[in-house]
Amino acid sequence: MANGSPQKNRTTGEITIDPNAEAREFLRNHHIDLHDRIFETATGGITQHLGHNKFAVFCDGPDIPRFIWTGSTNWTWSGLCTQTNNALLVNDGDVAQRFLDQWRLLAKSGADYPPAGKKLTHVPAPLPVDHAQVTVSFTPYTGKKGTITSTEPADLARATKLIEGAKSGILFLMFIPGPNGTLLEVIQKMNAEKGARDLFVRGVVQQDPGPTAKVPSIALAHRGELLPAPFDIVYPEAVSTEMRWWIRELKKLSHTNAIIHSKVVVVDPMGDHPTVITGSHNLGTKASLLNDENLVIIENHPELAREYAVNIATIFNQYWWRFNRLPAPQKKSSGVQDAEFHAKSNPAPDHLWKGLKHNDQWQHKYLPRGEQRFEIDFWMNRGVHADVTAPEEFEEASTRRKRQHGRRAAHRRPARAWFGRYRGFRTLTAAGHCVH
Repeated sequence: MANGSPQKNRTTGEITIDPNAEAREFLRNHHIDLHDRIFETATGGITQHLGHNKFAVFCDGPDIPRFIWTGSTNWTWSGLCTQTNNALLVNDGDVAQRFLDQWRLLAKSGADYPPAGKKLTHVPAPLPVDHAQVTVSFTPYTGKKGTITSTEPADLARATKLIEGAKSGILFLMFIPGPNGTLLEVIQKMNAEKGARDLFVRGVVQQDPGPTAKVPSIALAHRGELLPAPFDIVYPEAVSTEMRWWIRELKKLSHTNAIIHSKVVVVDPMGDHPTVITGSHNLGTKASLLNDENLVIIENHPELAREYAVNIATIFNQYWWRFNRLPAPQKKSSGVQDAEFHAKSNPAPDHLWKGLKHNDQWQHKYLPRGEQRFEIDFWMNRGVHADVTAPEEFEEASTRRKRQHGRRAAHRRPARAWFGRYRGFRTLTAAGHCVH
């Protein structure tokens, strides 16, 4: 167990190097064989090395690993109950063996980088898991902070290559990836090169607003452009004055600093080469070069990729709906100039919902070249602006309904609704995803 992020008392200024001290004592009192990784300077100060892993290896014996659990979730009440997180369970002995080997290295290394300060230069080969390929990498890697090249750091270089190969879309959630040298920059570059009409890009990013801001900030990636969301969206006390009667929404709880804590990128979830990139890694070079991290890349597992994609879309829509419902902000967001904030935090007028339309213009966005049509084409795995025609059986059914309509209308029969039952869907826990 590492010491986590050091905490500073706002009143006394005293720094607590080991916020996990109480949990550490509890585990030892219950006879847990616990290995300490306490990162501090020779004088007891804060270091840049952060123990950021969150993984468990489940074994049938000392040398028989069965499966692993990893992801972004901190094993705390705030991580489970107040943040957006994800967890990944990989039920494969070979993948579990790599995690077990890394655990043993960490246990032997004490407070040093494993093994004894040596940094890694390459990513291990993918492991076959059923019809998918799973690549597991552990930090630290060699490289330059703030810069991702074709080879360094090797874990982000591999992820960058997969993102740059996107054909239809990229969805993501990120927690403070950093100002530069991140996968967020790679995604924005891809969007700029391919164009917002050729690549479906959606995501939510929690950014660090700076030491003087009262709350973290959320950015919404819509068509690849980052739009800073006002604090009313980040912690909505109420959606709007018109909707306050409907439901009271929960604000940020005390002693919690994260909302979007998940770290995941999904590439082409509906395409021929779906990819999920996740783990404890914050998806920036600082994490690759300085921290204890794990990064898991799962390729060619469409079910898992789609489950992650739907989860990301749900979270994006949670904020996007409120973003489009808010009136023009009256004050600037922390760290952003008034003019820039007003321009970027208010989407085009067509995006704002002003009530139901009284003509047929409401359907324009669903027609070819319409924004909603572009999104539908992505989720249906159709080419951009595809010419969609009704199936032949639908046309036949429509003709039969028209013939029957006249006869039924004369009898004044009560209206009925038929609901279809569709196969192929599974119910999952909010944070749980499993690769068998």
